[in-house]
Amino acid sequence: MSRRALVLILLLTLALLITTVGWLRASDRIQIAEDKPQRFESCTFDGQQLVLGYMYGVGELTAPTVDQRPDDKIVVSLETEVDDGMHILIGLLGRAEFTIHGSDLDTPIEYADGAHLDCDRVPPQRS
Repeated sequence: MSRRALVLILLLTLALLITTVGWLRASDRIQIAEDKPQRFESCTFDGQQLVLGYMYGVGELTAPTVDQRPDDKIVVSLETEVDDGMHILIGLLGRAEFTIHGSDLDTPIEYADGAHLDCDRVPPQRS
């Protein structure tokens, strides 16, 4: 076998290996690394109304939640479950509104893992 043929076979094998690893990493069935928690794209809080914006895809079931039980903060999370099967790749926008009782504009908002969520603070409008 000539040297060129050997080099060509090695390059094709390497390309196949790289492609296989890429497909495995992109697959939902094989978890190589721990998934990062979902984050909100936007947040607005006026002391009573918390509005959270997020992105999701076709075939994803999303569940934004708010926990007011801690007295000194508001805890938010965004759980996402991906449906099996093939789906068109389109980014969809979601919006969740929550009424918050017994807090003010200075109440800190954070994720369940303790990360701070930076919200736009808008004073409530008086009518």
